[in-house]
Amino acid sequence: MQQSLSDNSLTEIGGDGGSWGIGIPIYNLNANVALSGTTYGTDNKQAIAYNIMASTEGYGIDKKTGLPSTTSIILIDGKNGEHGEAVNYYAGFRNIDALIKSEGIISYKDEGIYIRADKLLISC
Repeated sequence: MQQSLSDNSLTEIGGDGGSWGIGIPIYNLNANVALSGTTYGTDNKQAIAYNIMASTEGYGIDKKTGLPSTTSIILIDGKNGEHGEAVNYYAGFRNIDALIKSEGIISYKDEGIYIRADKLLISC
């Protein structure tokens, strides 16, 4: 069986339909969220104080299935080529070890929802 690096058998896009999608599989997500009532600003507006911390493992072996698992953010083209073969193009980031930590407030304002992140850390 011969494999090629690219498949040029796709026809020209002639409409607004598509076969692209986004995939965000997450392996071993650990998260904690704390919420409480608070006030902010000089006029003591009411808000919800939040504290969030989450981490993921980029790669590991799933204990249930015994198969490799990964944390990824990928764009996937699931369309078949002109001859019925799977194309399966994808682009993105794989095996992401991540730590996300944030604290701040969530409130309503005249224009909509107000979200403030006093301390925001994203590490990948």
